[in-house]
Amino acid sequence: MKYDFDKIVNRKHTNAMKVDGWRNYLFPNNPDIKIDYNNDDLVKMWIADMDFETAPEIIEDLHQRVDHGIFGYTKIFDSDYYQVFNEWCARNYDIVYDKKWITTSPGIVPAITNLISIITKPDEKVVICTPSYAPFANATKLNNRELVCVPLIKGEKRMEMDFNKLTEIFKDEKVKLFIFCNPYNPNGIKWNEKEITKLGELIKENDMWIISDEIHCDLYRKGINHNPSIHFIKDYKKLIVCHSVSKTFNLAGALISHIIIQDEEVKNKFELTKPGNENIFSLVACQSAYSNGQRWVNELRAYLDENFKYLKEFLDNNLPLTNFEIPDATYLAWVDFSAYVPKDVDLTQWFLQECGILLESGSQFVANGEGYVRLNLACPKAILEKTMNRIYQKLK
Repeated sequence: MKYDFDKIVNRKHTNAMKVDGWRNYLFPNNPDIKIDYNNDDLVKMWIADMDFETAPEIIEDLHQRVDHGIFGYTKIFDSDYYQVFNEWCARNYDIVYDKKWITTSPGIVPAITNLISIITKPDEKVVICTPSYAPFANATKLNNRELVCVPLIKGEKRMEMDFNKLTEIFKDEKVKLFIFCNPYNPNGIKWNEKEITKLGELIKENDMWIISDEIHCDLYRKGINHNPSIHFIKDYKKLIVCHSVSKTFNLAGALISHIIIQDEEVKNKFELTKPGNENIFSLVACQSAYSNGQRWVNELRAYLDENFKYLKEFLDNNLPLTNFEIPDATYLAWVDFSAYVPKDVDLTQWFLQECGILLESGSQFVANGEGYVRLNLACPKAILEKTMNRIYQKLK
């Protein structure tokens, strides 16, 4: 490999949520939680950013922008920016978005929060599947909209959307928006052509909005490609698609995402109400990533594949009662530890106090995640090995 993903980087005292901010985030009601482990010896496997340095090409371009020395008011005026984004989309997903549909946001969650207020009314409802990325639910509640949760159901090989339940719920005239995660967080499912097409048909039949969060779409396993929602929900102005470099290139702190809004009126309202203009350094990092980052991403995916292979073999050999399959996408492992851990406990707190490991329990994903934990495998293999050995020593 050209890039070194085995390098261990000390993130302490960088204001990193993962390292310096976990107490208030994971334990807001008990930030002074007592633990027997030294803070430096905790293994951080939780929030979805990576412990890898971003691509050196991005770092170099940021240095050059800093050296320019002027950091004034900034917006996107260079058409090359949109061209680079679309070249990435064409190369990786066989998509070219109309330039007039593309706008930016400090992040996908702020965008969704804003969009809910624009495309729904206070007495209307928003639907998600569960377990779910919790900010979808939080964004709905912040807007004082009613949240409707539809649990995923067990299929022959993996969890699936409950189309019978969705069909029933979508008939409610107050249901106006479905928030779709493609690929899925927390369990990394790739939705297939048939599923997305069927979902789109239901959405169109009921004249609903759909927001497709595709933030993890660059992070599939080898040999698996992304199924963009716009390929299968065609010619539908109420489809909004969200992309970002944040997960792919470990640029979450850069606060930039691309929101594809086909409805001109909604796009105009969104741009009038979004918080602030584009950030100087975010634009540089994003354009550099899409211009120069393909090889880095390819090698990242290969490294992640090996981490998932290691985890699967470790669990099968040492903790065979766990329920885990390598996900189609993301760098997040959704593991069922219910056969080994106490019932009715906060697993985030239990793994911290018993193993010195910071992770997120399935109960933090809105509903239907009890007994599961989400492990972040975007780390050097040595850290993953340390994590699993600690867990094994406790559970064996």
